[in-house]
Amino acid sequence: MTGIALRLRLTPVKALLVLFVLTLAATGCSLPSIVPASTPSVQECPAALLEGTLARGPEATAVVSWEFGDQAVQWPNGFVVEQEPELRLLDDRGEPVASEGDPIYVGGGFTVGDKLFIACGYVSSEPP
Repeated sequence: MTGIALRLRLTPVKALLVLFVLTLAATGCSLPSIVPASTPSVQECPAALLEGTLARGPEATAVVSWEFGDQAVQWPNGFVVEQEPELRLLDDRGEPVASEGDPIYVGGGFTVGDKLFIACGYVSSEPP
């Protein structure tokens, strides 16, 4: 009697849903996971290395002076340029990376037209 009562309450839509779930369970498949729209994307970093010395740039900036002149740099997020008492580049933890005249090695790449070097990855006064 129980089987008959169950059959009477099972609509075609419910029957298809039950069959779908049983098929997934029998084959070891699972429902797809939903990835939230706010998943951060991985930003690529070019593989160039700018080598030179840290120098004072215009408008309270720090540039890398190298064989082709002074190169404007967009430092990584969190990096700070201190102007007084001496020019220093601080990392995102506030630790000094280099002072004016020190050698500096900056990983990243040039923008279109070679106007700005975008620093990402390695930034140090020591060679990589």
